[in-house]
Amino acid sequence: MSPAQLNITIRAMRIYGGGFAVKLADLLEVADQENEARLLAAFPDYVTRYGPGSDVFALVSGEVTA
Repeated sequence: MSPAQLNITIRAMRIYGGGFAVKLADLLEVADQENEARLLAAFPDYVTRYGPGSDVFALVSGEVTA
C-alpha cells in the first residue's frame, strides 16, 4: 500500500470505524514501516474493509460521491 493509500485508509477508519478501528488508525499513523507492516498483516480484515478497493476508501478518496 502506498503512503497516500495508507493515509486514505486511516481517514476511512477514523470516519467509518468503531473504537478499535480508530485506535488502529492511530497506531498506523505513528508506526514505522516495520510496525506498519505488522499491523496491516495482523488485521487484514480491516485493510479489506477500509483500504483500497473498499466502498469507504472510495468515498473518502473522492472516487465516488455519496
